[in-house]
Amino acid sequence: MIDPPLHRPLALPAFVLRAVGISTLALVAVAGLVAGSGSGSVVASALVSDACATLPSTMTAVLTSGSSPDGATSGGWNLRLSDDVPVPCPGAGQVLVKVLTTAVNPVDWKLEAEWIPGYVRGVAPDPAANPALRLDDPAVGLDFAGTVAAVGSGCEAYGLVVGGEVWGESTRGYMGPWIGSPSITELPGFMYAQYGLAACDAIGVRAAGSPVPLREYAALPVPAGTAFDALRMSGAPWKKEDNVTVAVASGAGGTGIMMIQLAKALGARTVVTAASPRNHDLLRALGADVVLDYHEAELWEGMPENSVDHAIDNFGDPGTADRAMRIIRPGGTFLIMPAFKGESYTDTPKPGVTQLPYLGWTATRADSDVLSGLVETGKLRPVIYRSMPLAEVTDAWDISVAGKLTGKILLDVPQAA
Repeated sequence: MIDPPLHRPLALPAFVLRAVGISTLALVAVAGLVAGSGSGSVVASALVSDACATLPSTMTAVLTSGSSPDGATSGGWNLRLSDDVPVPCPGAGQVLVKVLTTAVNPVDWKLEAEWIPGYVRGVAPDPAANPALRLDDPAVGLDFAGTVAAVGSGCEAYGLVVGGEVWGESTRGYMGPWIGSPSITELPGFMYAQYGLAACDAIGVRAAGSPVPLREYAALPVPAGTAFDALRMSGAPWKKEDNVTVAVASGAGGTGIMMIQLAKALGARTVVTAASPRNHDLLRALGADVVLDYHEAELWEGMPENSVDHAIDNFGDPGTADRAMRIIRPGGTFLIMPAFKGESYTDTPKPGVTQLPYLGWTATRADSDVLSGLVETGKLRPVIYRSMPLAEVTDAWDISVAGKLTGKILLDVPQAA
């Protein structure tokens, strides 16, 4: 259970961190917040203010009060549950979500535990180059499923209505501090909470009649979006006649489960992966054609030479790139999804194999619509490992740290009256 306070830090999505050093413009673009102009925007702002006036003034939320370098080993996290956090009101380009469920992503606790080199709370990656960058806001949480509570101006084109069922990645959930959001109430992305802000041009809509309950959509955004983007970088979608084989290093985690399904949905003829035997039947049911027992042989050792077109390392062991080259055909690709466990690209790639630098998924409405469509047609489904109350977030993080879980942990958010 969470008692005020516990021990852990704030999180920026792992795959975004490298992008921070490359392009601040990318972060600004993600925000997607374009202020309106003229009398129309004044009227819209007044309507939003009226809508916010009917909402509670405070909410329950998880806050972090400092990094926890020993959190991943000792289980101590600097987190606290507060019931007097101000409820934000959406600005231009934003939607306020009443959060039903959120999800645990490993990047949440990896930043808290200072696993990501050079990123410590209160310290920007390069303060001299960009003094606005900082990591000192107490907000936590990224993925969500819930209902629309209020819609900001500039969102008219997206068909969002109060009460509508939505899901997504709070695209500035951990980016807000890096581009200068000065307070909780101005920081989009705060989904370990009863209410959170997201960009209206990135949010997904759950269609009536979807086979997946709304609460389970919180298991989709980061893993499904990341998998979708990585496969797209690797050349997807493919035609069946291309006879493409995709290798996914770790099949049973949150991203691996999405990667297997999406690879098949995007045209791969064969998907190979590795997992514990207890997960083999599940992964085959999701679309994997070959599932190796990683206790007996690593994926890169268990597959024949030149048998794979596109290899994706979503596990992150050191030296993987060197070992993977043997099984990748010339003309193929190798992509690492950063896990910050010492993984790196090889200096001696096989001739004809391209190593792809993955920087991460920026949520868009177009991508969210594609993913929603796949869910609605039964081609993509979340796998839930366990549901826990928001108040047990530190226990949930400890389970995530220990690994060996199949699918995602959901956190049920207490519902405001």
